[in-house]
Amino acid sequence: MKTNDVYGLEEPDLKKVLSSMISIFGNNFQTRNSHYKGGTYYTLQKTQYAESITLQANFNKYENDYEEKKFEHYKSLIYINTTNHCDEIKKKLRSIEPDIFLINRIYIDNNQ
Repeated sequence: MKTNDVYGLEEPDLKKVLSSMISIFGNNFQTRNSHYKGGTYYTLQKTQYAESITLQANFNKYENDYEEKKFEHYKSLIYINTTNHCDEIKKKLRSIEPDIFLINRIYIDNNQ
C-alpha cells in the first residue's frame, strides 16, 4: 500500500538538510520559492522512491503560521508523497539525520 509521509526535524537550516538528502536521493532537487510554502523550498519529482519529495520550513513567514501546527518545535519538514518504499526511506533518512521523526503517515487506498 502506498503512503504519504511527513517527517519533522529540529534543524532550521534547509540547505544543511538538503545536503543530507542529496546523499540519498541525488542532486536533482529543484529550488523553488512560494509564499504558500513560506519562501524557499526544495522539491524532487518522480524518483525511484516516490512521486515527489519536498523539503520546506515548518514556519511560513508570510502567513505567520506553522504548516504542521501540532509540531511547531520541528523547524524543517520533509514530505514524501505516494511511495511504496516508506520503511526503506525512513531507514535511509534516519541513517543521515538521526534526529528526524515521522510525524504523519497517510495510507493511500488504491481501490478508491
